[in-house]
Amino acid sequence: MKTNDLLKALQEGTCIVSYKKIEGPDTGTIRDMVCTLSPEIIPAHTKVKQDSKSEHLLVWCIDRDKWRSVRVSTIQSWERQTAS
Repeated sequence: MKTNDLLKALQEGTCIVSYKKIEGPDTGTIRDMVCTLSPEIIPAHTKVKQDSKSEHLLVWCIDRDKWRSVRVSTIQSWERQTAS
């Protein structure tokens, strides 16, 4: 997976990121998270600088309305979310 591609897509809109859960009773299950880094969607006056070489990405989780951290090594796939 190219982290730079994901970061660019997140900055341009929303994405569905599928990742493997690593903690809790359902460890190992695959979860989907709708998230973004788009300045038009994240809370006002927030700037996030991400390093594509980092082990974690900080993203704004749309359905939970809060910041979430996801470990890059647990990401199984991602796709841009299209408007319905």
